[in-house]
Amino acid sequence: EAPWLITKPLKTGASPNAVDTRLSLIANMAAEGFIDNPNGDVAAAFAGESKTISVWRHGERGAIELQMARSPGGEAAFARASNRPGVFSIDPGFLDAMSLNPNGLRDRRLAPFNPNSVLAVEIDAKPDRHVSLLQGERGWEIVEGQGGIPANRQYISKMLKTLAAEEVEEFVADAVGDLKVYGLDDPTLTLTLKMLAQDPQEPSNDDGSPNLTSTTLTILVKRFQPDNQPAQKLYATVEGSGTVVELGNTFPSIVSARSLSYRSLYLWPSFNLPSLREVEISRPPRHVPLKLEYLEHTNTWTGELAGEDVTKRIDAAAALKVAQQLGLPLAATRWIDRDTEGVQEALAEPVLNIAFSLENAGQRFDFGIDIAPVNRAVQGGLFYARVHGSNAVCIIDRPTFNALDLPLLKPEPEPPAPPAPPAK
Repeated sequence: EAPWLITKPLKTGASPNAVDTRLSLIANMAAEGFIDNPNGDVAAAFAGESKTISVWRHGERGAIELQMARSPGGEAAFARASNRPGVFSIDPGFLDAMSLNPNGLRDRRLAPFNPNSVLAVEIDAKPDRHVSLLQGERGWEIVEGQGGIPANRQYISKMLKTLAAEEVEEFVADAVGDLKVYGLDDPTLTLTLKMLAQDPQEPSNDDGSPNLTSTTLTILVKRFQPDNQPAQKLYATVEGSGTVVELGNTFPSIVSARSLSYRSLYLWPSFNLPSLREVEISRPPRHVPLKLEYLEHTNTWTGELAGEDVTKRIDAAAALKVAQQLGLPLAATRWIDRDTEGVQEALAEPVLNIAFSLENAGQRFDFGIDIAPVNRAVQGGLFYARVHGSNAVCIIDRPTFNALDLPLLKPEPEPPAPPAPPAK
């Protein structure tokens, strides 16, 4: 079924639930009585202000018209139908329920769209924040420079679904000629969605397949205090609509203008154990790296510490657990600004440093991570983490750190006790 539309006094989408409620009210309207001989009050009622409901039905020619009016004193109400003779008395409250204000029937969603049709998102926020998201063959990516950074698909999907369902607090004005009245000529947030949708004018191609066309939806938002208002309100408009609405205080939490909010929580691609070649781990105070090499064909490890062969001391089960944790892959709790107070100082003295190498199709890939506690005085707290080759900093939790911080070498065997002196 095609969606309901309001065509007068403005053309806009209608709320299916509101329309169904109004239709149910009309369909179930019952008369309080039949007036055989209408008196002067009835004639005066219909000579004054009245409301007329016209209903068109599938398969029927023409409309049924229901005209309603109040008595001059307002204590009674009358109705007459085009398909029935006579006049009926009705509940006066029914006229109030048949409001001519279109806002009661409007689709209250800010910008209805299909979240699955969105291919790109552009977010611009004053004074200088910009986020560009693009959905390609590898899924959602954050576009930065000439390349793309893997994005958090679940986060973006949730944002788009929430945005598509977001309802306005109030319809402020329609056919606004000057957005400056609401500050929207200079918005603090501009959100642009680029979508591939079915053409409403020609929905199908000649072969019956959907006729898809590229569309753009731009939302402008600003917290502003008009001259006639006592306080600031959050105003928004869909570009080109001429309609200004007021948004609720929860709207700013839907769309983040921080690029880090959209970054994938996975620190590197997942991998299987056969592609792992080397792991190097160091800890304070000496930071002497333990170098482990994985031998795929024998599923064994060799190791070196400070130039000494420690292969026999390797705890193979612990080494396997660390490798598996790295290959899941490792996930952050959240990304933070690298300029956050205390971050650089903490990571200057990491408590754990891990570097590892992978091989795939003859190519070698190197990864690594530095980890330091957020608060060294707190046991069981969170940790800062920085991936090698990146300035981005994230937070990882204690269970993740513990899974990486396993002792990989068994204790050195104690030297044999000296022989007991001969008995005298």
